[in-house]
Amino acid sequence: MRKPFYVSLAVAFTVAVASLPIRAFNETIDYDSINKIKQQGLTEANSKVMETMSYLTDVNGPRLTGSPNIEKAGQWAVK
Repeated sequence: MRKPFYVSLAVAFTVAVASLPIRAFNETIDYDSINKIKQQGLTEANSKVMETMSYLTDVNGPRLTGSPNIEKAGQWAVK
C-alpha cells in the first residue's frame, strides 16, 4: 500500500526538480535597467552613499541602546 505512494511521490519530486532549469532558462534579464542601477550607485556624482554615511556617523554619532542618539537616528530613518 505504501509503495505506490512513495513511487508517485518520487515521480512528482523528479518532475518538479527537472522543471526548475526550464523555468530559469525562459527568464529574460533587463540588462539596461541593471546597468542604470549600477551607474546610479557607482558614479560619485550621483551616489549619496558618502553623504548618508557621514550624516549617520558624524551627526547622530554612536547609537547605544536607550541613548538620545538612537532616538535621533530612528527618527531620521523614518523620514
